[in-house]
Amino acid sequence: MPESITLTELHAYATERGYIDDTFAQFRRKYIDQRQKYTHLKKNLQEVVMCGQRTFGSYEPTYLELLGPSEILRFRYLTAPRCLLLGSLGYYSASEFANFLKKLNPSARVYVIDEWDESVNIIAQETKRDELLLVRGDATQLPFADGSFTHVYTNFLFHALGGMNASRNYAHMLGHKVFSEVARVLEQGGSFLFVESPVRTLRRNSALLRFGYRQAAIKHGFHSTLPRLRPISYILTPEKMKAEVGSDGYGRCSGVALEQYRVDVAYRFIK
Repeated sequence: MPESITLTELHAYATERGYIDDTFAQFRRKYIDQRQKYTHLKKNLQEVVMCGQRTFGSYEPTYLELLGPSEILRFRYLTAPRCLLLGSLGYYSASEFANFLKKLNPSARVYVIDEWDESVNIIAQETKRDELLLVRGDATQLPFADGSFTHVYTNFLFHALGGMNASRNYAHMLGHKVFSEVARVLEQGGSFLFVESPVRTLRRNSALLRFGYRQAAIKHGFHSTLPRLRPISYILTPEKMKAEVGSDGYGRCSGVALEQYRVDVAYRFIK
């Protein structure tokens, strides 16, 4: 678990490493401001010091912990394993997802699906043709054959199901459809991994706040011996995606600042 760090200490840390030259007052104002803006939908996230936008790469330490050394070592020696990301969050998550998988296994085949036109266009323009396969589609109706993937990931997808005004029953129905489709496209022994949080839309509409992820997983044929995790993320953008994976399969995030969100949850369910 990360050690506690104050904003004053974080300012000193970032200044010492040359990430910023702001006064504390400027830094504090940016810290609050950057966590409220949807900069992951713009092309300037790399200019933002605070890693407040919840893209896939921000949660690299969590996904490494969810996988664990045994699964990482198994995955490392597979030939061209196929992995899918549901939803892309604009410019960054798709590329970060590809980099994460290539770190685990350079032969991994990367798939990303998104139904939002803006995200699809962004990914098509900003990623290399051989980096990943982009598919326009819906997470509740995946256009893939049964048993297609070794891993399926999603990063803050569930809170958006049905939109802000969805009824509880409708949002829960969509949540179950996602679990059902993921179970279908995963190979036997494959894993479904995700991070989720009651973010702003869920505070206004709590349709999915009481959605039972573990109960849904069991209903659709998953099992897990893993407890629910409290996600750990990078704090500073210049340190994002800096984890190293050793020959023993353990992910290590040495010399970087991390934080843990108390309200967020992270799961890995196994088919």
